[in-house]
Amino acid sequence: PIPVVELARLRAHASAHVANAAPTPVALASSFCDLLDGFNMLVSKVLHHVHDGRGILPLFAHLAEIKDSIGVIRGSVVGGIALPSAALHTVEAHICDMVGQSLHKQRGLTRELLDGVPPRILEMVGATRLPGQFEELQAWLRTPKSGCIELSQVREKFSAPSWWALASIHVDSLQAIADTTMRLLCG
Repeated sequence: PIPVVELARLRAHASAHVANAAPTPVALASSFCDLLDGFNMLVSKVLHHVHDGRGILPLFAHLAEIKDSIGVIRGSVVGGIALPSAALHTVEAHICDMVGQSLHKQRGLTRELLDGVPPRILEMVGATRLPGQFEELQAWLRTPKSGCIELSQVREKFSAPSWWALASIHVDSLQAIADTTMRLLCG
């Protein structure tokens, strides 16, 4: 089991940094990366536990992993937008790396899902739209073939709340697909 203490520790760490009235840009950037990395590690542990021979169907497992990869992108990019410009240089490479890895993971998982699940089932749960959503997300990030985002262009185009809302559309869509999948499995 995943100790709830880990989540409490992350929350306490975040609260301590937020309470600091005037953090330096470097400290702010470092705190952001520490918190995001800690949260992502916690989510990875949960997903590993879910996939660890507990009888979850591959469709549901893949949806959870794809949703997590979009969540990583959403959180990474919103931090890159919200951080002051003076802090950005210290984390831009880290954000680019996280987004690139998540896009690569999402692309592979989507391909595995579409190749491994019968088309009729994919249609029933609404998963046939995943490739289009992936392409849309990549276009918003202005991601060239290298997989690295053009963060300066994303910062010009989106505010942190507008990016969060836009990326949340994809997260919510995946949750709807997962909910439909669970209804079919349990119904």
